[in-house]
Amino acid sequence: MKRPMPRRSVARVAALALLVLSPYGPATAFELPPRDAFDAMVQRPLFFPSRRAAPPMVEAAPTAPPTLATIPAEGTRLIGVAVDRQGRAIAVLRMAAGSERRVAVGDQVQGWTIDTIGRAGLGLSVADQRAAVPVLGMVPPLPDKPPN
Repeated sequence: MKRPMPRRSVARVAALALLVLSPYGPATAFELPPRDAFDAMVQRPLFFPSRRAAPPMVEAAPTAPPTLATIPAEGTRLIGVAVDRQGRAIAVLRMAAGSERRVAVGDQVQGWTIDTIGRAGLGLSVADQRAAVPVLGMVPPLPDKPPN
């Protein structure tokens, strides 16, 4: 039975074979050619149908930036909810003035009391009235009070 060669011997034999059999000698570090060597490639790009360089860019006169339409801040908007595995939840509201406010169950928003916070949105109540606000929905105004 033939004995297998030790691994170290196999590695040495392979390295020696590469040195002896390589027509160019041992490998050296790769160096990029000088930048001037690529001038022809820039002047005649490979993937342009005309094989001509792109025309030089001409800067246009500066123009006024486009005006963005402002979204009217009509009220308070529910912009997100977070519910953890234990059922604790908070909601983030964007107020009409643009500020953000974090609220939890039992807090007051524009006269409404927050009864529930779920992944779909908020449950609100005032007196015997109830309302649901979906995520990205607006908090409704308070209902009219009946005359006494």
